[in-house]
Amino acid sequence: MAIQTGIFPFTGKLGNVIGYNYRGKSCMRSMPAFVKQTTATRQAARDFGTASRCARILRHALENVADLTYDTTFGNRLNRAMGEVLRADRTHKRGRRTMCYGDLSRLNGLRVNANTFVHDDIEIVRHFDGAVSVSVTNPCSYLAPKATALQYRAIALVPDFNLGTCTAVVSGSVLFNPAAPQQGVELHLPVPADKQVIILLEVTCYNANGPMRMKYFNALDVMAVMPPMKPAPRTKKQPRVRDRGARNTAAVSLPVIVASRFPPG
Repeated sequence: MAIQTGIFPFTGKLGNVIGYNYRGKSCMRSMPAFVKQTTATRQAARDFGTASRCARILRHALENVADLTYDTTFGNRLNRAMGEVLRADRTHKRGRRTMCYGDLSRLNGLRVNANTFVHDDIEIVRHFDGAVSVSVTNPCSYLAPKATALQYRAIALVPDFNLGTCTAVVSGSVLFNPAAPQQGVELHLPVPADKQVIILLEVTCYNANGPMRMKYFNALDVMAVMPPMKPAPRTKKQPRVRDRGARNTAAVSLPVIVASRFPPG
């Protein structure tokens, strides 16, 4: 490689020369005349493109409802995580994998902001109608220095990779003051019952001047990936009885999906 020593170093393509930074130095190299790709590299490139496109769908949906400026590495980390999701597809061969056969549960625990994380104990319940309830059992268990209150907000991402769309559903915000008597926080997310849902929890620190716009005081983590709800169970036909006013009324319990999340360590 060649090191640039001019007054105005450049990065990027300039004719048949490429400028780039390497370990704090401005370097330069010529473009290859021909790039030979094997079958394996072409297949890996196709899968990487599929994972990157699906990651962009999630990232754009999240950008509309959350602030992602606290960590510039989130895009690369999300691409890497979606690659792991795609590699879980055992139905198709390498190079033809699809996200619909992947395992989105591998996104569980992903931190949008790698500088901090959610410290609270979380319980997530998906009800029969598809709605999701996010409960924080011990709010304000950890309070950052100089913070006087915490704001909790839940976000649900409902992706459809076949159509290339993702819908974001946001709950109401709850502000908690640790000086006040502590009660649990319960956030509700109305989402369709037949869709897989990615649940995130956002925790923002507040002081006397409002929200603290710093990377160490705003956590946004993937708390759970909830599968679609199964259809309602059909009740068996009740046998006839002589007294029509005393029919059997067997109660049918509605299924729920419960996921718990505890802070690391």
